Amino acid sequence: MASFQPSPEDSQNIIRLLKESRSPNPEVNANIQKQLEQYNHMHNFNCYLALILGQVKSEPDEIRCVAGLLLKQNIQNYFGNLKESLKYIQQVLLQALLDPSRDIRNTSSNCLATITRGGGLECWFKNE
Repeated sequence: MASFQPSPEDSQNIIRLLKESRSPNPEVNANIQKQLEQYNHMHNFNCYLALILGQVKSEPDEIRCVAGLLLKQNIQNYFGNLKESLKYIQQVLLQALLDPSRDIRNTSSNCLATITRGGGLECWFKNE
């Protein structure tokens, strides 16, 4: 999946949900959580999260980091389901280590460490 082609509509919907997740209203947050859970069933959702974290520089760092934290959580919880998208996610996260924002670099490195914990060093050398 190194050739992931994001849908602009899905990208914008996910970004909107990430922005709305900052609401102090618990009812709004519960609704957003349900919607994000539905996206979790989309096979390339984690690619979108990596894309937002690493490449959507038009969004505030706070939103990009929320995407990264959600990605880290998904890596921890669903590592075995990431085989199809893992190489793309790794590529984007490695590029994000060069981001000018310290927060983006830190969040990306945390995701990369989580990948390594989940798959060991060999997950970096497998050809798919």
